[in-house]
Amino acid sequence: MKKTLLLIVLFLFIGLSVPINASAQVKEFLLSNKIKVLFEKTDHSQAVSIKVFTPVSCSSEQSDKAGISYLSYYSMKISTLKRLREQLTTDIDDIGADISGDAKSQYAYIGIDFLSPYLDKAADILSDIIINPAFNEKEIIASKDDIKISINERQDNIMTVAMDNFLENFYRQTPYAFPNIGTIKTINAITTDDIKQWHKYSYNAANIIISVAGNLDEKILKKTLETYFSKTPAGKKFEAPSFTLTKQDKPSIRIRSKFHQSAIAVGFESPSLNDADFAAFDIAVNILGDGMNGRLGKEIRINLGLTYGIYMIHSVLRENNFSLIISAMDDKNVNLALKTIDDILKDFGSKEAAEEELSRVKAKIRSGYLLGNQTVQSKSFNNGWGEIAAGDYNYNAKYLKKIEKVNLTDVLKTSQKVFRPHPLTVIIDER
Repeated sequence: MKKTLLLIVLFLFIGLSVPINASAQVKEFLLSNKIKVLFEKTDHSQAVSIKVFTPVSCSSEQSDKAGISYLSYYSMKISTLKRLREQLTTDIDDIGADISGDAKSQYAYIGIDFLSPYLDKAADILSDIIINPAFNEKEIIASKDDIKISINERQDNIMTVAMDNFLENFYRQTPYAFPNIGTIKTINAITTDDIKQWHKYSYNAANIIISVAGNLDEKILKKTLETYFSKTPAGKKFEAPSFTLTKQDKPSIRIRSKFHQSAIAVGFESPSLNDADFAAFDIAVNILGDGMNGRLGKEIRINLGLTYGIYMIHSVLRENNFSLIISAMDDKNVNLALKTIDDILKDFGSKEAAEEELSRVKAKIRSGYLLGNQTVQSKSFNNGWGEIAAGDYNYNAKYLKKIEKVNLTDVLKTSQKVFRPHPLTVIIDER
């Protein structure tokens, strides 16, 4: 149960593991309005997945409008100017389709999964959601209420509280300091006009890309997408936000809470997605944080019995990235756990890891990537994510090759850079 809750925390932040895409054979083409389409043809079933991505998301938000990307996505899929809520639901159900989507730190998307005979109808529905969302006032109020329930639920999970407080203090007043779903205050402050303007910026023809995976004829796909998505309005081109992290003036922050246990979050600035050291540090994170096989788990959970679980996260941001060690435990175990983490990191940065550790972690990463790219849903997501987040739909295939080239010296050098003294430590205490 605790592990499930942690995974929810991670996915709510940014998708804190690199998506998977091992050997895509992807074709690119442009619609008449210059929207880029990525198409990976499959041949094993009639399943098809189409996802529309935009780079305009949480990292572009103003602090007083935190959560507007998620609220926009959440409201878009409810009704359109052509289809009231009941009609949209009926049209989706009639073809056995499923609508999905999300808004993360550096991308948002909405997609539809369906069977290939229903390509025309599915493209019609998805384009209608993208181009003509109704943003009905009553439906937006209901969406806000749903999101505020989720925000309040986050306060009932000590791991989420630890994560949120770490991000708030690590990123200060930058957009990354707030949960992707916003806060009660910011969600209440967002108006319907705010959402309409944000949608015009996010989902215009200058910013979206379409990622498709499935058993389709390429010519028919091009014709269908042209029919429905060439109507996407033009708009302002995405401008990547730029900010610099400020130096932490309080390396350790202690926060009282309602919980009858404590949690710790120990974090560092780490290599970003396209940095040369990213792959080597990803291996370091896996050696340290691979559950009970990792060094942290073996010592802190198994040998010392200080916690039921300790996790290490390496986020996947384009800049100002972070790594984080996080765990919940009895209050009496906090000081020893922090000292043990410090000792493990010092030892890890003083000598090379074992060859067996490197081989095991590489095999785990490789199998995870290969097994995680089997469905059309994962293929359409991974190709679109790569294009939007990393600037290359084939990012993951290239990343696997980088992983294979990493040696023990690389891991040691990047660990020495990251695991410097005085990380930001957040402690959630019993009241």
